[in-house]
Amino acid sequence: FTEIYHVPVLHKRSVRDSLCGAHNPHGHLLGVALAGHHRKVSIAGNPAYTPNPVQGLAYGNAPGAAVTSGDGSGVDELPKGLNPMRDPTWAFDVAAFFPNWLLLVGGGMFFIHQIWPVSANEVVWEMRGYLRRAQNAAERFGQENSVVELRDAVLEDTNTLERIQRSIRQGALEHFVYHDHEIALRHNYHTVMRWVEAYEEAGS
Repeated sequence: FTEIYHVPVLHKRSVRDSLCGAHNPHGHLLGVALAGHHRKVSIAGNPAYTPNPVQGLAYGNAPGAAVTSGDGSGVDELPKGLNPMRDPTWAFDVAAFFPNWLLLVGGGMFFIHQIWPVSANEVVWEMRGYLRRAQNAAERFGQENSVVELRDAVLEDTNTLERIQRSIRQGALEHFVYHDHEIALRHNYHTVMRWVEAYEEAGS
C-alpha cells in the first residue's frame, strides 16, 4: 500500500484507470517522507478519468470516494500534513507507522490497516474505514459504493500477497530486489533489520 506501480497490472479491472492515466501510466509516487521508523507516501489519481454511470452517480453524491481520481478539488483546503506538495492530481496519502499500522487518508474517507503477525508465514489483517455521517440516502449510496470499490481492490491485493507468501515459503527465492518506486518498502525492510540486529546483539 506504500507504492502503486503494481496498480496498472494487478488492478486493471478495478482501480487502474482511476489511479493511473496517461499522465502517470506506471504509478509513480507524488512524494515520499521518511521519519525515523515511519514513512509516508502521496499517491496521484487520474484527473482525466471518466467514471462509469454508477460511479458518476455515487461520486456526485458522496463527500468523497476512497479510491477515486485526483480531480484537483479542495487541494488548498487540505490540512498541512496531507499532499504537502499541493499537487492537483493528489488522490490520497498513506502513512505507515512501524511496526504494523497503516493510515490511508483521501477525500471524504480514511481507513486503517493493522497487520498482526501470528507466525512466520501468517498474519491477522484488520481493516477499518471511517466516513463522516451521511446526510441523506444519496450520500450513503455514494459512501457504500466507495467501500465496495475499496473492498474489491484490497481483495486483489490480499490474493496476490497470499500467493507471494506461498512462493517465499517454498524457498525458490532467496531475496527480493526493491526498486525506486518501493522506497517505502526498502525503508521498512531497513527498519526491521535494525531491530532484528539490535535484538540479536542484546541477546549475545
